[in-house]
Amino acid sequence: MVNTSCAVFRCGSTSHKHKGVRFHQFPRDERCLIWIQACKRDDLKGKDAEQLRHMHICSLHFEQRMYGKLLLKKSAVPTLNLPATLTSDSSTQTENYNYAPLQVCTSQGVQTDDEVFYVVSGTETPAALPIDQHYYHNDQRNDSAKDSHRSQMNVVEDNSNFITMEQFLMGCDAFLPDGLNALIKSHITLSIEYNDSNLLS
Repeated sequence: MVNTSCAVFRCGSTSHKHKGVRFHQFPRDERCLIWIQACKRDDLKGKDAEQLRHMHICSLHFEQRMYGKLLLKKSAVPTLNLPATLTSDSSTQTENYNYAPLQVCTSQGVQTDDEVFYVVSGTETPAALPIDQHYYHNDQRNDSAKDSHRSQMNVVEDNSNFITMEQFLMGCDAFLPDGLNALIKSHITLSIEYNDSNLLS
């Protein structure tokens, strides 16, 4: 069986690894250009539907409303989990990629500050956490409030809202569908790499 992969830049979905994810061929109508633009890849520009016949975009990039009962609607275009900028070659991919913070939903209903959970790597304690490194939160306030909240992390005494990265990933394995699980894990990996590279520079 052929291993199908997603054409969207930085999407790691493959048919062998992600059983719950569907892969859709590029359309042979005017939507083909929109799909190419959504992929954010220079190497696809100028290609026609015939040249793209073996290329696919995975279901992680389509809203639920884009589907009929089982199949993708004829008017469907990818709108979810797309890179923010166009990249021209592999040397600039890291510089141009727009990293968004991972939002971890810990409860339903109204969120209060005591519902915020932090994911820490290894055996770090809250007092030892460097700001902006290896933790993710679901704080929905504006950026300046988030920065203020992060700067106060070194005075947190209570460990009850902290879990290790390993615990978080085990929770993802246990409770999330394969496609979403893969997406979150790839986002975490990219975010950690991005944070590590910023610390070195």
